[in-house]
Amino acid sequence: MKKLNLLLCLVFLITISKAQPWLQNLPTAKPANELTFYDYVDAFNNYW
Repeated sequence: MKKLNLLLCLVFLITISKAQPWLQNLPTAKPANELTFYDYVDAFNNYW
């Protein structure tokens, strides 16, 4: 049972880490706490 739980946790973490590749398009000149909603919108639209 422990091995199954560990396996499920690993699979979950791997899928989350690759779930939002568009976040790499966020501006790097700003610190993370200064990003605005429009920064996220632009990053998403540029990805798609």
